[in-house]
Amino acid sequence: MSLETPRKLPGLIPVKIKKIRHWLGRSGDPEGEQPAARGFLTQEQFQEELVVLGLSDQTFGPTEYAAALGNHLNLCVSIEVVPDAAHPLLSRELARKGVTGEILYRADVARVHVLVPGSLPSLALIFTLLHELGHLAAGDLFVDPHEAGMRPEQPQGFPTASVPVKNRLAHSLPFAQAGHREHEANLRAGYAFVAGCLGSENPYTQRMYNIL
Repeated sequence: MSLETPRKLPGLIPVKIKKIRHWLGRSGDPEGEQPAARGFLTQEQFQEELVVLGLSDQTFGPTEYAAALGNHLNLCVSIEVVPDAAHPLLSRELARKGVTGEILYRADVARVHVLVPGSLPSLALIFTLLHELGHLAAGDLFVDPHEAGMRPEQPQGFPTASVPVKNRLAHSLPFAQAGHREHEANLRAGYAFVAGCLGSENPYTQRMYNIL
């Protein structure tokens, strides 16, 4: 699923890139972090996450993105494209839920498994994988539904839920409401698809490496 051999920009990483690595790095859970309302992830913020993963100036696909996320979160992340003919029940179950893929987390073995049916068209397959991996990056898999249901809407943004920083790549807390989490996962998938196709030619990558 990778698009081409990864490439790196020449030269040293500017100081501001190092600052982003520190800002998004896993230096430990912030004490007393409280959920606060926020807006949806932007292209610039997504690019900052790619810096942490080491993918900001490279071409990549779902496989490379999954591996980078797994390394960052200390999880084993696997992708399985299931043949529909051999496993028709999977497609039926996903259709019943109204989704095209599913991500499963097992805490006892620190493992994340992404399932998608093989009958999906190529672009839909890639987008679905990136969507599910976007949930992992955001920390959505660790949202407590009971806590999330108690977060009211706020005028300055959408409410978030408490998830330790060790369980997410994102700097911001995940959204409390499932609908907002799904929308942001779609945004992440779109951002990742474009960034993965363009690599160092991505204008957002070039801005990150522009120190002026």
